[in-house]
Amino acid sequence: MLGGEHPDLLAEWLTAAVARDRRVPAHLLPALLDRARRVSPSDPELRRLSAEAGGSRARWLARLNPDWKFVTALAEARRGCLAARRQEPAARATWPRCAPGIPRPARDLITQSWEAAGPDERLMFINAITDGLSLADEPLLEAALDDSGAWVRKMAADVLATLPGSALGQRMARRALGCLRVESGVRGTRMIVIPPAGCDAAMRRDGVTSRQGGGLQETDGRTHLLHEVLARTPLRTWTDRFGRTAEQILAVPSGAWAPVLFTGWSRAAMAQRDQEWMTRP
Repeated sequence: MLGGEHPDLLAEWLTAAVARDRRVPAHLLPALLDRARRVSPSDPELRRLSAEAGGSRARWLARLNPDWKFVTALAEARRGCLAARRQEPAARATWPRCAPGIPRPARDLITQSWEAAGPDERLMFINAITDGLSLADEPLLEAALDDSGAWVRKMAADVLATLPGSALGQRMARRALGCLRVESGVRGTRMIVIPPAGCDAAMRRDGVTSRQGGGLQETDGRTHLLHEVLARTPLRTWTDRFGRTAEQILAVPSGAWAPVLFTGWSRAAMAQRDQEWMTRP
C-alpha cells in the first residue's frame, strides 16, 4: 500500500487507525509521509489521515524535512482556530461544551483573511475547517466553490460532499438518482445504470471533473462522470431510495457497471466514513 498499490485500502487502514487512536509504526512513517506528499494538494484526505495517524512523531519528522511540511501546516491551522476561539472571553466559559464546527471567532477570522490569503493558505484554511465540520461552515465552503484557485474549489467541493445535509450533497443526490434504478422482472432484480450525458458548469462547480483516469477501465467520459457523481453523493440517498441496506444494494447485479459502482461507492464511504458501506458483504 505504501508503494502506491490499493490507495483505497491505505485510506481505509488510516481511517480505522485514527478512529481507534492508534499510531503508524515509527519505521513506516517516512514511507507514509512520502506517499502522502505525492498526492495532489487538492486531495487532502490522505494527507490529513497520515498526519493524524502519525501523531507527534510525524510532526517531529516534518520539522526536519520540508517535503513533509503539510503535517505541520495542518497542525498550525488547527492551533490558530483554537487560539481564535479562546480569545473571546464569553467563549472561554463554554469551551468544553462548544457546538460542532469550528468556533465562530475562528470562522470569522478565516472569512476576513480569505481575500488576502494565497491559494496555499486557503487550502490550509479549508483543511482546518474539516475538524468538527458542521452546517455553520457551509456558507464559507460554498463561497469557496467560486474561488479563482482550481485546487481550492476542488477541496471545498470534496469537503462539502462529506457534510451531512449540505446543499452540494442534495444537488449531487438529484443528479445521481437519475443515473441508477432497480428493476425486478422475470430475469430477476438488476441495477439499471444510465451515466450522465455530460459535465455542465454546475457539475464542475460541485467538483465533478471531466478528466478520465484513476485506474478505471473507461470506455468513454460518461463512465468517469458516473464515478465522480457517485463518489460525491450522500450514501443515504441509495438506502432511502431503494429501501435496502448497503449490503443488499451492493448485491444487486449491475453487469459491466459493477466495478464503476463499487469504486464510486467505496470512495463515498471513505469520504463520509460510513461504516455500513465500508463493510463488504
